[in-house]
Amino acid sequence: MAKEYMNTNRAAQTPTNWFNYADSNSEVVSRLAAAFNPSQQSTPDMTVLLAAGSMLVDGERVEVETQSTGTITAPSGNPRIDLVYIDQETGVVGVATGSEAAEPEEPALPEGKLPIAAVSLATTTTSIDNSLITDVRVAVLPQPAALLIDNNLSDLADPATACGNLGAGATGLDLWALSNVGAAWTLLGLGTAAGVDTGSNAGDVPLLQAGGLLDIARLLLASQEQAEAGTDNASVMTPLRVAQAIAELAGGGMNVKLTYTAAGTDPTGTTDITGLGFTPLAVVSLAISTKDSTDNGAMSIGFSDGTYNYCISVSLVDSQVKTGSYALYLYEGASNYETATLSDFDSDGFTVNWTKGGDGPSGTVYLYTLAIG
Repeated sequence: MAKEYMNTNRAAQTPTNWFNYADSNSEVVSRLAAAFNPSQQSTPDMTVLLAAGSMLVDGERVEVETQSTGTITAPSGNPRIDLVYIDQETGVVGVATGSEAAEPEEPALPEGKLPIAAVSLATTTTSIDNSLITDVRVAVLPQPAALLIDNNLSDLADPATACGNLGAGATGLDLWALSNVGAAWTLLGLGTAAGVDTGSNAGDVPLLQAGGLLDIARLLLASQEQAEAGTDNASVMTPLRVAQAIAELAGGGMNVKLTYTAAGTDPTGTTDITGLGFTPLAVVSLAISTKDSTDNGAMSIGFSDGTYNYCISVSLVDSQVKTGSYALYLYEGASNYETATLSDFDSDGFTVNWTKGGDGPSGTVYLYTLAIG
């Protein structure tokens, strides 16, 4: 059952009311104040007891039961300070072991952890009681979508330049009152305290919303360079950046070009098809040979990727259907046919390699190609 927080005033309240208010207030704050509270065991040993607590993970409340650290060993040569922590997503307790020294220091907090207690250990320590435990818990707030601009960083090396680059004026910013301003810039991906580099992350998108809010989401936007490189995995892509990435990484989209060649009668050797303006991936070919005005020759439809060729051909002389490993096959008879393969695909075209069979086709050979790249 929830309790109401009541302001206490010993001078204006009766003793009974004052104690009742104090008891009620204690219940109000106990859930937050006691969360993950570190202490000795009921019978002290070489572990630390953590009270139950609650966390907000991905918008969901997670309740964590009372738990204890694993056994902590005493140092062998000099004093040592160990750091008790919990995982910021699961609440599971862990211990970071410090280094032994005449004047030991706390070890670094592992990434993704929240500090709970510093434990001072001597070589003679056989049990950990409250006198050896220092509460180092910190208030954890949900990460905001934006930081409120406040004119309160007079100690910044060059606030006019830094804040001007942010579009915030020349009076300074208060980034959650962090004492290490350089670390604050780095944390936000903005460079160093001496100046702010917005080009690598923010691109050309303004960093300030209406009302003086620094938009954190926009600090994480991919630049055009990042989008076109296609290697960054930590920046947000806008529709514009997606379009730029597709244009760059997909080679600007599909290229298609239709060509026409009148190869003449019984072509031999090679014919270079040029002027495409791109390197084709594949070429579809349509070829015909005309024998005379009353008795047409042959028709062929084929495909080539520069290495493999395949086609199907229909003779209009005797209605035979032929297939083969060619880009075109014009068959008018056993002694009258023409084949060709395609090769040497380059940045401006390809080569047709003609082979005449027997006397070759009786009429003129016409070749249409559709290059795709």
